[in-house]
Amino acid sequence: FILYGYISQATFYLVSQWLSQYGASIANMGDTSSRALVSYYSVGSLVCVFVTAALAKKAVKEIQFLSIYTAISFIALLLMYLFPTAMVCSIMSFVVGFSAAGGVMQLALTVMSSFFPKGKGTITGIFYTAGSIASFTIPLFTGMMSTNLANIWLFDIIIAALGFIVTTIITVRYYHLFKHSDSKTNEEAQEGAA
Repeated sequence: FILYGYISQATFYLVSQWLSQYGASIANMGDTSSRALVSYYSVGSLVCVFVTAALAKKAVKEIQFLSIYTAISFIALLLMYLFPTAMVCSIMSFVVGFSAAGGVMQLALTVMSSFFPKGKGTITGIFYTAGSIASFTIPLFTGMMSTNLANIWLFDIIIAALGFIVTTIITVRYYHLFKHSDSKTNEEAQEGAA
C-alpha cells in the first residue's frame, strides 16, 4: 500500500505537469489545443468522482476499482505514447483524468484502512507521506529527462504498469484475507435466519 501511495501520486503528478507539453511537442498540437488536454484531464477526474460514488452506492466495493482504474490509466498512457495524435491525446487525457485523478488514491486508502482498522491515522499518514515523497522525487527524475518528453511519458507508463502490478497484488491479498470473513458473515446471517 505504501508503494501504491507513491505510485498513484507519481502517475497523477507526471500527467498533470507534462500533459500540455507532451501534446505540443510530441503530438504536434497547437498551443491552445495542447493546453486543452489539461481541461479534458480535469473533466475526466470530476466525472470519475460521480461515477465511482454512484457505483459505490450500488454496493460495488472499493477494492474492485483499484486494479481496473490503474489498468485503464496504464492503457490510456500507453495509447498516447504509441499513437501521439491530437485525437488520441484528447480522448486519452479524459480517460487518464478519469482513471488516475478521480479519487483512486482515496479508494486505495479506504481499502488500506480495512487491512489495518486499528491504525487508520498512522496508515493515512504513512500513505500520504509516500505520495509527498513522489511529489518531491518525480520532478527530480523528470528534470533529468526533460530534453526528451517521450521518455518522460514512457517513465509514466512504467510507473502505471507497476501500479497495476501492485494493485493486483493488493486485490489478491484482500480477497485471500477477507474471503473467509465474508463467508463467515454470510454463514452467520444464514444461521440467524434459520
